[in-house]
Amino acid sequence: MTALAVALALCFTPPVDWQEVDAKYLAPSVKSGYLCKGKKGFCPSLNLAVEKIVSDQEHYLKSVKKIHEMNPQNRWRNLGPFKTREGDGVLTEIDTKNKLGDVRLLQMILVKDGYAYVLTASALKDEFADHYKEFQESFKSFQIKKEDL
Repeated sequence: MTALAVALALCFTPPVDWQEVDAKYLAPSVKSGYLCKGKKGFCPSLNLAVEKIVSDQEHYLKSVKKIHEMNPQNRWRNLGPFKTREGDGVLTEIDTKNKLGDVRLLQMILVKDGYAYVLTASALKDEFADHYKEFQESFKSFQIKKEDL
């Protein structure tokens, strides 16, 4: 794991007793990920992706919306501002379908210093409320630890 990945893995507090995903299974932009232990089928998850960008938060959100709405099965919504330890991000919601059922993704997006930080939580739509408080607390805990970079 790179120094950036190690530092970013510590940027939010995952739910208690969730299992960290081995970095070799993560996409290159995903710096850390966690799965709900003991769950069969679609496993609730939480991950942090980081992307270098040349736009501001407003334009980045428009791009994210456009990408998600390209799939006609997706429903994307901007839920508004969301306060984290690092500052104000934006909360978005994506409802989609996969072979295991209807899925809800909640994303906290914060753009700062040329990077987009995207903290994504996912669960089956009918189980999402069971994890909402955990997701919300993890999102609130987000903080860029500059001294580690």
